[in-house]
Amino acid sequence: DTVTIANTLMSHLNEYASLDGYSGNFTLATATVNGANDHVYFEIDASGNIQSISSYDVDFDNGQTTFDMDVIYTHSDLVTTYTDRLSINLLNDYSDDTDLVLASVDISTAAGAREAMFSIGSVIDRMSKTQVILGAKKVQLISNVERLSAVLMQTQIARGRIFDADVASEASRMAKQQILAGAASEMISLASAQKRSLINMLI
Repeated sequence: DTVTIANTLMSHLNEYASLDGYSGNFTLATATVNGANDHVYFEIDASGNIQSISSYDVDFDNGQTTFDMDVIYTHSDLVTTYTDRLSINLLNDYSDDTDLVLASVDISTAAGAREAMFSIGSVIDRMSKTQVILGAKKVQLISNVERLSAVLMQTQIARGRIFDADVASEASRMAKQQILAGAASEMISLASAQKRSLINMLI
């Protein structure tokens, strides 16, 4: 769809250019407010009327619903400039979402039939673009799922290694305690035996 914005929308800029007799130049530039380069999708004539370029379909269903840009008028003295900030917000036409746009078409006349063909073609184009968008989103979702699955697998492997390390450390500690306990018991038994042997010798 083509979007046309009359110069009267920007009254102060239009008044400034009018006082100069429209002898200066209008240009579109990057939005100062957020750095958006949406101006590349539009063109402006010598009277300050803005229109979307024919190679870009400005449509709510295409995904981008906000366009920001600066509109600059350079005075005929080639020194003074006036800048206005323009923000375009698209609203969804729900009638074309449910194909109600075809409800008012009358194909009993040649003009009505041509209008119906144009409307159907527009709906098909919109569906095709929507399919492309959905396809891209599907690929993105699949990629995210695969990435998250890989992260989950790596996390489970790391968790298993930590668990194995903990088990090995605990087993080593228990073995050490058992060895020390056995050595202590052996030393006590040996001391008792020596004590008895000494007593027997004295008797």
